[in-house]
Amino acid sequence: MICRMARFASQESKSRGASRYTLTVAVAVVIASLWVIAGGQQESLTFVTPSGDKLTLSGLRGKVVVLIFSGIQDPQCRDELKALNFLVSKYQDKPVSLYWVSINPPGELNSESLTPACGSPGSAGILGDPAQTAFKRFSAKIPQLPTTVVIDKEGRLNGQPIGGFNPDTGFLEYLSNRIDPLLESK
Repeated sequence: MICRMARFASQESKSRGASRYTLTVAVAVVIASLWVIAGGQQESLTFVTPSGDKLTLSGLRGKVVVLIFSGIQDPQCRDELKALNFLVSKYQDKPVSLYWVSINPPGELNSESLTPACGSPGSAGILGDPAQTAFKRFSAKIPQLPTTVVIDKEGRLNGQPIGGFNPDTGFLEYLSNRIDPLLESK
């Protein structure tokens, strides 16, 4: 009887140890996931330029990066490009990269598709995210067009992604207020 109780106690102890181990691993996975979503470096993200070249987010380290995820189906894409062009002129001599990122298929990442729907891109950088990998990562649980993200010079997400766009609500001032402090940091 005492031997059975000792075996049961030993098994119970091993079971609790396994549970603690499982809980520890689960917590570590959650923390790592949150790090990637809410501020970890976004180095694995690759975009396509209209000419078919690849651009990685890690290649933009040392610059503040603003990405507006949208598409030609977004009725506000003209206003989004105008806003980006305003910011391009404001930050032209600063380490800031500004991009309008299309989530449309690669064949729609050209001026024949973009200009009729959204107007001329002007000086704004145009990128494609046809598999929507970056868009899904940044828009998290609520995918919304447009979604705007700001990435600091170290490649980390700065603040929460901004869902939606209303040019009449001080959007450009809000973005500038997020960009300017990042330019002052080392």
